[in-house]
Amino acid sequence: MGYLLVVVTNQRGIALGYMDDHDLGRVHERLRERLAAHGVALDGIYYCPHDNDAACDCRKPQSGMLYRASKELGISLGASYMVGDSTKDVEAGRNAGTKTVRISTDHDAQADFTFPTLMDFALFLKNNGRTADADAACIRKAEG
Repeated sequence: MGYLLVVVTNQRGIALGYMDDHDLGRVHERLRERLAAHGVALDGIYYCPHDNDAACDCRKPQSGMLYRASKELGISLGASYMVGDSTKDVEAGRNAGTKTVRISTDHDAQADFTFPTLMDFALFLKNNGRTADADAACIRKAEG
């Protein structure tokens, strides 16, 4: 579809000692394997290992991970979507200047788009920003 697929994730379990970078790397490798089994490849995975109260620029809702991915992968943030299931994800995308998508069954007034599932959003992209049919589930933020 012409998009890079990048994961940005807060992983405070590292700061809390529940896992280390190596453990998380194994989780990421398993994620890549499971996606590859469905023909999906990740172009990058970026993570923040800090605790909630850390003064870092990478922990969402800060946008450090998005800026880093943009620089390293040549991504135009203004032409990108930040997709997530939390307000922090939407805030990070907004802070970085991306279009924002909330995966939720409840409308998120802060997000540009809300879809009930990631598959619904993927179909939206596949159809060049149009819903697949009149019954497709997409709520656009009201213009104004």
